Amino acid sequence: MADTTPTTPPHTAASLNSILADDKLAFRKALDLYFDAQRADWLVFEKRHNLETPEGRARKKNARLAWSLCIEALRMVRDTETAHFALREAALELFETNPAFDPDVSSLTTSGLAIRAIKTGHKDLPTDIREMLREAEALTGAFAGNTALMSFRAILQHPSAI
Repeated sequence: MADTTPTTPPHTAASLNSILADDKLAFRKALDLYFDAQRADWLVFEKRHNLETPEGRARKKNARLAWSLCIEALRMVRDTETAHFALREAALELFETNPAFDPDVSSLTTSGLAIRAIKTGHKDLPTDIREMLREAEALTGAFAGNTALMSFRAILQHPSAI
């Protein structure tokens, strides 16, 4: 018979199990998709004057798809009862910044502060979750900055709309 002694030390296996937890992987994926959606939005904004060209239509389609994937990933984390509470709360905050909620700089800043409160309000959070929350907060800050810049540029181009 073969020797059944595990080759991975128990403490190493435990740390790997923590990293590979389904809720953490799902939240990590949601953060990546959130970044992708912001990037796709920026690419649409970048070519805003040529949106009816084939390239412009493709950019709009890509942005809609990116947000759709992001929203579904955030919904999955938010609705998974076994997910870590901090990840579920942060997913809800990020979910409420999607374009369907028509976020502005103020609401994005508020979401970032809420995510920070989740992170700082629970001193016993594992380091990996704390890092993902820090990244989520940074992404909402970047989104707020991009939103402000897009609004400012729109005003500069159409001052009569003020």
